[in-house]
Amino acid sequence: MTGDRRRARGSVARLVALALLALLAAAVASPRAAAQQATPRVECRLERDRCYEGETLSYVVFARDVDDSEAPDLSALRADFDVKDLGPRSMNSSSIQFVNGRVVRHDQVGTEYRYLVTPKRSGRLELPAPTVKAGARKLEGDALTLEVLPPDAQDVALLRIELAPASTYPLQPVAVKLRVFVRKLPPEHPSDDDADPIGPLCRNRQPLIPMLHVPWAEPPDGFSGPSASDWLSPLVVSRRGEPGVGFGVNDYVQRGGLPFDDLLGSQRAEVFDLKGRPAKDEDVAGVAALKGRAERYFVYELDRTVTPQRVGRHSFGPVTLKGRFVDGFGRFEVKASVAPARAHVGDPLTLTVEVTGTGNLESLAPPNVAALPEFSSAFRVYEATAETKENARLFTYSVRPLAATVKAVPPVPFSFFDVASERYVTRRTEALPIEVTAAEQLDPGAIVGGGAKTPAGKDLAARHEGLFTHDSDPRALGDERVDWRIPAATAVALPIATCAAAGLLAAVRRRGADPRARRRRAAPGRARARLTIAEAAARRNEPAAAALELGGALRGLVADLADLPEAGLTAREARDAARRLGAGAEVARQLQERLEALDAAHYGGGARLDAATLDEGRALLDALIREVARA
Repeated sequence: MTGDRRRARGSVARLVALALLALLAAAVASPRAAAQQATPRVECRLERDRCYEGETLSYVVFARDVDDSEAPDLSALRADFDVKDLGPRSMNSSSIQFVNGRVVRHDQVGTEYRYLVTPKRSGRLELPAPTVKAGARKLEGDALTLEVLPPDAQDVALLRIELAPASTYPLQPVAVKLRVFVRKLPPEHPSDDDADPIGPLCRNRQPLIPMLHVPWAEPPDGFSGPSASDWLSPLVVSRRGEPGVGFGVNDYVQRGGLPFDDLLGSQRAEVFDLKGRPAKDEDVAGVAALKGRAERYFVYELDRTVTPQRVGRHSFGPVTLKGRFVDGFGRFEVKASVAPARAHVGDPLTLTVEVTGTGNLESLAPPNVAALPEFSSAFRVYEATAETKENARLFTYSVRPLAATVKAVPPVPFSFFDVASERYVTRRTEALPIEVTAAEQLDPGAIVGGGAKTPAGKDLAARHEGLFTHDSDPRALGDERVDWRIPAATAVALPIATCAAAGLLAAVRRRGADPRARRRRAAPGRARARLTIAEAAARRNEPAAAALELGGALRGLVADLADLPEAGLTAREARDAARRLGAGAEVARQLQERLEALDAAHYGGGARLDAATLDEGRALLDALIREVARA
């Protein structure tokens, strides 16, 4: 009998191992099958659909399920936007999941083209549909609409840039100073008149770090000076994973933590101390909007020194500041309600805060009640939702009372800038009485016996093993022994699955780290980029340069795919390498003839390169990619 059990256990282990290996083998096979079956398309994303004039937004064009795309032409976008190219990012990835015993593989192939766009005017602007070339195909994305608002006429936060001297000679240092004026928040206590208005924002449960965008963080073109890192490092005030009180600069984030912070999205904005202090009359000199009102503001300063290297004119603006310093602008009233008014400790209550009035209702954010001591000591507060209905902004919180001693929901403060009286105002809701009772407790008999309530002390028996119920009905008895085969099979299968997954991950990483493989994957895109350069040179009437780039596109494609040095690769060697890679005899012959003709056009006198030659070169490149790159 013992031998039979051993053989049975061995059979189970072998079957489990074989099944796992078969599943993993199926997952490894055809790594791009899903991507090949998917429909190539272009997806466009804009950071948001509403902004202020001069504000910079992130714009992404994603060529999905395409592995040889070219960057889109955004020339039409530049009429209404300043565009900064942040470069492409490969989005090729694979993942394996075990779902209900089945292996599910997710493959993604594509390239993200990332840009920063800044609207030049206010109004409803359209971002035209971009076109991405992928081989012989042209894929078109969607046009997006952006509502651009004119800058608010406000005096809550003002910026001023000063140069000393404003005119100088090359190699003479120039001091650049940025001053940020922020209006003081309404004092909650008489001693808080000079409280730093940035502090409450940075100490929120979800910090609202004011973000400066400074175009001269790195020395501008034509100037020398310390790098942004060397300049700003002494101003860092935040510790790893903790918020500091200050400003963000150019969306710089904290560094030096866990290697997975980028993937997990857990990075915080780096915070810099700009040494805030109450403003004085000399600080606001030259700022017409603040004349005679220095005592109402805090001032923060950021300065650096740069040295011009040549003669010319340079602008050190514009500097922009993004942040929410108060909850609203306008005139508002606020009230609250809670339901239900009776609950047990730990039961959820719905707290609704309603803001009505005139002003920027749509952009109002929920008050951070979790940061208020009177709330955090009495309630567990969950993140609020916000919605606008007619002329009201509604914030809905879920709160749970922590003790039966809680008698009311405390008042909720809401601060805003009253444009009529030109001062900060704080409105508070009324305290909402509630009745909280202790949570109900189960009868011990119900806990042990799992049945109806039983009189305590009669049907329970105490032994050293614990509490037991006296149950005389044999139908309630059952076999409670644990089947050892299930945990045993799991214990055998888990190490095998772990080792197999680790091996698979290592293989994928080795493939991604192989420079030859990376070179082969990038070959088509690099060749098409050089072809584009050749066409641009031909339009500028530079035939020698166009011939050099067109030949480089063809020769470089073969060199990259065959892992050969491009320099010194002759037309005959390129033909032989193309044949080894799987190109047909006719295509290889055309390659040799075309390279020889382009070399003659480049190095010989009187080079000419017409549109027909460029078209033939593009057709030959497409044929090589079809027959060689995809072989």
